[in-house]
Amino acid sequence: MILRQIGFDIRTWWRNGEQLLLMLALPVGALLVGPNLVDRMDLTMQQLADGVVIVAYVATAFTGQAILTAFDRRSNALLVIGAGPIGRRGFVVARTGAVLIGCVGQGVVLTVVSVVCGYDGYTTGIHALVALIGVPAFVASGLLLAGLLRAEIVLGLANLIFVLSAMFGGAFNDVRWTPLGAVRACFTPNLSPGGLIVPLTALAVWTAVASITTMRTFRWVD
Repeated sequence: MILRQIGFDIRTWWRNGEQLLLMLALPVGALLVGPNLVDRMDLTMQQLADGVVIVAYVATAFTGQAILTAFDRRSNALLVIGAGPIGRRGFVVARTGAVLIGCVGQGVVLTVVSVVCGYDGYTTGIHALVALIGVPAFVASGLLLAGLLRAEIVLGLANLIFVLSAMFGGAFNDVRWTPLGAVRACFTPNLSPGGLIVPLTALAVWTAVASITTMRTFRWVD
């Protein structure tokens, strides 16, 4: 059941122009103009590429899922899933699996574009792979928002959180207790195993709290 739900979700996204815009067009555009911005942002080329990858994953896994799921709730499109045997837990697991697959493809595209644009493609690819550890936290947080609030509120709040997170949440600065910052901290060169304790603990806590809360509180209808 979970595998079928994953397949359904993936097929649905590839027919959704807004999802493709979030997943590919915007981050690719950011990488294309990035070399002209690094001096103004006081970042290295690699720091910019890493930030773009993380923000792209957040756009797909958090913002995109929050908005899409919230409007599916409002249109009663989730009633069939809610009435079936998969339940909230299976729904969260399936949606997380589908987003992970989507983010893998997203990471491949961004790695190729980074090579074309003159970034260190190997490092970007490795970091895109490592950044997948943050996807479950992003998805669970997005579903938590979508399952509690009305669609119009989710639309504004999810976009606001996305913008604030991209600017101040650790994608481009040193904040290790947020999901974005925890993922970026794992990119630190020559980071010792002890240095991974804080970011990995932060990710584990965010994922566990958001997932458990979503599984208990998610509502299938608005």
